[in-house]
Amino acid sequence: MQLATLRSKWSKEAAYQSAVAWLRLETSRAEKFDLVAGQSHELVLGARKAFEDINNPEQKKRWLELPYMAVGISSQVKPLVDGHVLAASVITSVTTELALRLLVRAIESEVQPPERSIVEMSSYPALEKLTAKP
Repeated sequence: MQLATLRSKWSKEAAYQSAVAWLRLETSRAEKFDLVAGQSHELVLGARKAFEDINNPEQKKRWLELPYMAVGISSQVKPLVDGHVLAASVITSVTTELALRLLVRAIESEVQPPERSIVEMSSYPALEKLTAKP
């Protein structure tokens, strides 16, 4: 499995800039990859925009034909999956409420919060409906 990790601030524009810079490298040929995934839909949309701006028609076509997936809240990512912008998504909840509860509990109890907290998540579409690539 070929994996490339790009660093970016958490915005569509920052992801776009990061992907554009990465695409200038000889090693960033689309043939080496089978999926574009990101920790948020904004990051994936920024990368996709960079692929749309590629001048080489062959590479542009290949990048845009790859499946895209992202993590996000239902109201943001379901329309992208339904509109075929994303092939699938990991649906998670907004974490602000959990973070605030942990902060208040830590302040009131004067006890360090746990190092990790788990939020519920699900696949969209459901895992049973996803098919493997031939």
